Amino acid sequence: MAVTTVGKKGKRVRKKFGSAEREPGIMFNWIASKMLDYEEPERRGTSRGEKIGYPKNKYFASLFIGLSKISQKKLSDDFGQKHSIRYGVLRNWCREKDFKEMAKGHAWEFANHLILHVETKCEESMSEWNDYFNLKTDEQPPELQFDEIYRDAMFFNESVLNTLAGLSLSFYELLADDFKRGELDVDMYNRICVVHAEIFKILTYASGGKYPEELKIKSEKAMIGQIKSIISSKRILSKKEQRFIIHAAETLEKWQEEKLIDEAGHKEKK
Repeated sequence: MAVTTVGKKGKRVRKKFGSAEREPGIMFNWIASKMLDYEEPERRGTSRGEKIGYPKNKYFASLFIGLSKISQKKLSDDFGQKHSIRYGVLRNWCREKDFKEMAKGHAWEFANHLILHVETKCEESMSEWNDYFNLKTDEQPPELQFDEIYRDAMFFNESVLNTLAGLSLSFYELLADDFKRGELDVDMYNRICVVHAEIFKILTYASGGKYPEELKIKSEKAMIGQIKSIISSKRILSKKEQRFIIHAAETLEKWQEEKLIDEAGHKEKK
């Protein structure tokens, strides 16, 4: 199995999974931290048949099954000897209701961790974004680098992608409603837009460009609704609101251009 990483000159380089050259990304580091914090339960002092939690090897397997696209066979081949995970046993675990629920819980927890990580990193450039939205400069801040996410993004499974998209969009739509009602200041709303845009790019990369179409459509509708809300207020717009409308229009235009390019590419293939 190969992984795409970012080289010194910004070029994406594919390296073999598990190779010494590969630096762990956000998912593998998160799994490692969960394993360090996990305390294996003891059977001593409990009644026979009473559930006591998972041994470390089963907990380790639940993390990988919950987050990654790595197959059960690949997981047992790569980690079976070190973590005592036999393929047949792993297949049986994956049929258990409790195991599947725990794996699902890992996906939800990791998606929240990833969003918080993006939010924290976006704070580094928010003063520059505020200058842009306040019309102090016409140049948008340079793109943030999330190499630690993109190193592992190709391993994110559907559960992680669905959870990440759902959390990001629901939070975005909730704050959009607050913004339209005048219950959220423009600076805070701009911060959320920047974070949402980064999550969108991560989802696009992780899914090979196929997954976020529904997310894009919902985002477009929410953005258009906010523009209409501001314009229909029949008052003099603040500089921040003017810049927001310009930025939103530019974003919608960019998405439309990408859609036309994608459609043209599909026609050529046919």
